[in-house]
Amino acid sequence: MKYSSGVLALHPVAYYRLDDTSTALLSDSSGNGRNGSYVAPVTLGAPPVINGDTDAAVRFTNQGYGNVPSNPPVVSDIFSLELWLVQTASQTTQGLLNMGASAGQLQLQNGQVQCFIATAGAVLSSTITLNVGQPYHIVFTKNGATSANCYVNGVDVSGAITNRTGLAASQVQIGANFAGNHCAGIIDEVAIYDYVLTPAQVSVNYQNGVAPAPVFAAWRNLGQPGASIRERQLQCWAAIATGQRVGP
Repeated sequence: MKYSSGVLALHPVAYYRLDDTSTALLSDSSGNGRNGSYVAPVTLGAPPVINGDTDAAVRFTNQGYGNVPSNPPVVSDIFSLELWLVQTASQTTQGLLNMGASAGQLQLQNGQVQCFIATAGAVLSSTITLNVGQPYHIVFTKNGATSANCYVNGVDVSGAITNRTGLAASQVQIGANFAGNHCAGIIDEVAIYDYVLTPAQVSVNYQNGVAPAPVFAAWRNLGQPGASIRERQLQCWAAIATGQRVGP
């Protein structure tokens, strides 16, 4: 199944594919009209992190973010946050996605995924550390006071849980946390749900995102003749991580 079709079938309350062509519009593909814009500097048209579609992604360089300051998703303490990430540099704290002062957010802390309530503290951290230059599918689910889970590449990697109550979302920021820490990497396919994704749904989305598909983009010619699409993506991310120019 095409990746975006699988996500839309799960009825997200907001879905940012990050394939925009202008910083003036951060488009919501969920049909709920939760559009925003980008705060510069960001790089549009980055190579996609998923393999299942031809759409581009957005590269953040420890500055800038996607911003939806009004009409946020109607979620509070029961939700799921989902995105794809390739780090292009390592740093202590990297903001990935936040929904406001007292709402859920995702960040990296020393390379571990940290699921957070912004003004309250960490809910849990992943038991694994993410490597620079590698693609990851990340999901944080929270079911009120009863449970929370963190998945990386379809696998539950949840550490110890400290329950903290999340309140209503007041905004959406992509590539930053509420404290102003920014992402150094490529983010793709951000989805927000007002319910808890099951492990099976998480696994299906991950599998859809790593399935091969034709790609027609400026970076398609990178690498050696005969290289697979995934090999070209890996070469492209590695080049970006070392400061090389990719594309026109």
